[in-house]
Amino acid sequence: MFNMNNKGQVMILTVLIISGTILGATTIAGILMVNQIRQATNAQHSLQALFAADAGLEWELYNNFVGSYEKPQMNKADFVTKVIGSDNNIEFRSVGCAGALIEGKVPDNICSRKVNRSLQLFFQVQ
Repeated sequence: MFNMNNKGQVMILTVLIISGTILGATTIAGILMVNQIRQATNAQHSLQALFAADAGLEWELYNNFVGSYEKPQMNKADFVTKVIGSDNNIEFRSVGCAGALIEGKVPDNICSRKVNRSLQLFFQVQ
């Protein structure tokens, strides 16, 4: 004779397997979407950092060749500039940074943001 209490086990096992498969597929899709969103925001921060580096380079060039000017204030980005000079060579460096602020003590010559882009200009005087 059949034992009537064992008929529901196959159905419960099937439901658990299908639910686990759907849960796994949903988790993978969610991780992929988060990565796509992160890439989109990093592209935006990258452009902001690039434009900030360009603004820093222009500001440093103006200060060295025309006259002194106050550093521009930016809302979502910032830049750090450095001039390395000798008698025949002048090098201008500008690092633009954008994105979320990183916590902690950061040296003065490094941006404390998530995305950094740098530009460099080299003059050789003859």
